[in-house]
This record gives sequence, structure tokens and C-alpha cells, in this order.
Amino acid sequence: MRKSFLFLADGFEEVEALGVVDVLRRGTIEVKTVSISDKKEVTGAHGVPVVADLLLSDVEEEEAEFVRAECREPRIWEIVRHWCK
Repeated sequence: MRKSFLFLADGFEEVEALGVVDVLRRGTIEVKTVSISDKKEVTGAHGVPVVADLLLSDVEEEEAEFVRAECREPRIWEIVRHWCK
């Protein structure tokens, strides 16, 4: 079954990211948060720590049906371009 992924990096906007996760999960859409760093704990723009469901290295590209990036990390665009070929 294909899944939705929301990529996170330190400095992400908490409400924008977690609001999307909340709405999708309430709608029974499977969505996993993914840290693009080498640790699952990601700190939002306002200092709120969030533990991501997965690390980027744990995700198989072919599993993705929907991808959203929520962070200010410049390398996120490289990751998004790779996933959205």
C-alpha cells in the first residue's frame, strides 16, 4: 500500500506541518513524518521538539503516493526533486 510522507528538518513551521498530519490522519489517510537528518527528533522554528516516525533512509521511494516538505533546510529541494521525478 502506498503512503503519504511529510519531510521535516530543524526549523520547520510546527502548525503548518502538524496541521497537515492531523487533517490527513483524521481523514484516515496514512501519513508518516520523515526526518531528513540522521536523527528522528526534529526541532520546530519555535523550539518545539517532534519525534518523526521515520528517517529518510528508512523510506522506500516507491512507497510514496504523496510527499510534502515542511522545512527551511536548503537541501530539501534536492530531496523533493529526487522524489518527484
